[in-house]
Amino acid sequence: MVFIASKNVPGPGAAAYSVAKAGMTQLARIAALEMGTDGIRVNILHPNAVFDTAIWTDDILASRAEHYGLSV
Repeated sequence: MVFIASKNVPGPGAAAYSVAKAGMTQLARIAALEMGTDGIRVNILHPNAVFDTAIWTDDILASRAEHYGLSV
């Protein structure tokens, strides 16, 4: 089982996004504890630097891109 969450906090106005991703992380942790005894492996991915979404403000997008040596 694989969950995909996020390690980034986009900025102001992204409370629902951040809560959903944090909840998914906790769900994966509990699933791993509960299903691990049955041999079911649970993993969670926390991708970084995914810029092609509408959740980033222009300022944050430019700052994150610069951090990684990218341009937008």
